[in-house]
Amino acid sequence: MSMQGRAAEQFAEIIVDIAHADVDRVFTYRVPEGMFITPGMRARVPFGAQVKEGYVLGLTNTPGYDRAKIKDILEPIEPYPALLPQLTELAKELSVSAHCPLAEAIRLMLPAEMRGGRVKVRTEKAAQLTIPSG
Repeated sequence: MSMQGRAAEQFAEIIVDIAHADVDRVFTYRVPEGMFITPGMRARVPFGAQVKEGYVLGLTNTPGYDRAKIKDILEPIEPYPALLPQLTELAKELSVSAHCPLAEAIRLMLPAEMRGGRVKVRTEKAAQLTIPSG
């Protein structure tokens, strides 16, 4: 099938937010057409029978294995990167030097309230009395 006239598929390299040595590696997920994803963003991804948060470390057009086995990202958590590139690099260095899972090091770069759906949209009602001057 020709790719002519179609945008190339994009894949995200994601570290899933599970601090365990057995899953301390990057997983590849397909970026659904029309979804905006960039490095540093947090996203919800299918992981086994669960849905987990993950951190986008990079993007690629060429996944390292069979495209048919790659699952789609479900949704971005925020429309902006939560991790700046410098924080991602610091987390990688910390993971190596402290011998801890990368997900655990990344957790240190974010406020605890941002993890696990703890951040809720807060709305406040306000009224303003306007008295005409004159």
